[in-house]
Amino acid sequence: MIQNPAHARLVLIGGGFVPVNITAEILQLAQGQDSRIVLCDWGSQIPGTGRTTAENLFRSRHGCRSICVLGEGSVGRPEDELRAIANAPSSMAILDECDVFFFTGGDQRILLAALRNTKFERRLTELWRLGKIVIAGTSAGLQIQSELALTGDFSQPEPEAITVDETRCTRIARQNVGVTPGFGLLQNVILDQHFVKRQRHNRLISVVLDYPSHLGIGVDEGTALIFNGRSGEYVSPRVVGESCVFYVNARQADMQIEPQGQLRLVENLNCGLVWEGAAWPFPILLA
Repeated sequence: MIQNPAHARLVLIGGGFVPVNITAEILQLAQGQDSRIVLCDWGSQIPGTGRTTAENLFRSRHGCRSICVLGEGSVGRPEDELRAIANAPSSMAILDECDVFFFTGGDQRILLAALRNTKFERRLTELWRLGKIVIAGTSAGLQIQSELALTGDFSQPEPEAITVDETRCTRIARQNVGVTPGFGLLQNVILDQHFVKRQRHNRLISVVLDYPSHLGIGVDEGTALIFNGRSGEYVSPRVVGESCVFYVNARQADMQIEPQGQLRLVENLNCGLVWEGAAWPFPILLA
């Protein structure tokens, strides 16, 4: 278990099946089998997701006994009702007693609309910075943690033939990928998930060209990026899992852009892939 409780701990999972070694890492960063776990399933839009996820990931695998779901039964409620549930004294009390707060997947727009700029979010972030809570999230639960969060929207319509996956981006272009403020636990970072599985390279590269001061990070399914360091300091995370993490760094890139905003040339764009066991190349600032 964690030796220095002042460390801010964050586990970002790229979606899909979550291997047992990743959930074991989450518990090791907290209080092991005795960790008090709270899940938020509001982004899923499927009632019961939180309870099912809790049973599968933590109780069945690791024997965790202290598990609850934030506002259980609240999936699908309107934004204003979810915000009221988050700010309720009972929710704040649950938060103050938990060791692990886990966001399931779904629609990141719902999670952000329900929780961003609430008393609940501020308290969650405060407890995380103090090292009292491990924050973990998969899929949309990963997406919301960075300074800028992808919304899944595009300003330029995609061909009808590929709209089966509404998040697929068939071109690299500026001012096309929708973003909104996230929770900002990672500074100067933009996250993406299901990365290799859903071929989201075009999407992440495009948004990084819009925000070249931000490091783009794409976490694939069954894989996690794990942070363990002090708030306000730069940390090199670890990759754990079955696949890899992609990064794209445009901080030193040279771009030629036409007056109407169209790209003509991009040089010195630094991209790479990191698998478990390799050193992460760019320290990242924890909020």
